[in-house]
Amino acid sequence: MSVVESNLLSEKKPVPTHQADDIDGRVDTQQKTYERDIFRRIRTRDVCRTARQLATLLRAGMPLVPALSALVEQLREVRAKNSPLAEIMEQVANDVNSGSTLADALSKHPNVFSSLFVNMVAAGETSGTLEEVLLRLAEILEKRVHLAAA
Repeated sequence: MSVVESNLLSEKKPVPTHQADDIDGRVDTQQKTYERDIFRRIRTRDVCRTARQLATLLRAGMPLVPALSALVEQLREVRAKNSPLAEIMEQVANDVNSGSTLADALSKHPNVFSSLFVNMVAAGETSGTLEEVLLRLAEILEKRVHLAAA
């Protein structure tokens, strides 16, 4: 083996990672989470269940932010601690807690919540019928799941 070959074999090459580093070399954990969750699909059935549960909590008189927080806790218990839907709903809860409307917070996640879903939630917030709108959305999503299964 030549000296050049020996040097090439002894060099340690960086192993490629799927993490995004910022300018200081720190790992961007939000990007890491996004890349990890790209391949974990959120099922329509789960969004349907979440809409129905949120409607039930609101109908029981629970304010929106505590209802969203309770929903996140429940999603983390039932699914996994790193459930992508729980992570998204936690972001939604944080946005609403910071002053965004529910529709605006949901619209930041177009791969999960369709424009129909977001627009109906906006209409429900404006008209004061959010619980009814969420129940109606759950029914629409249930029908979509049943049609896809048929």
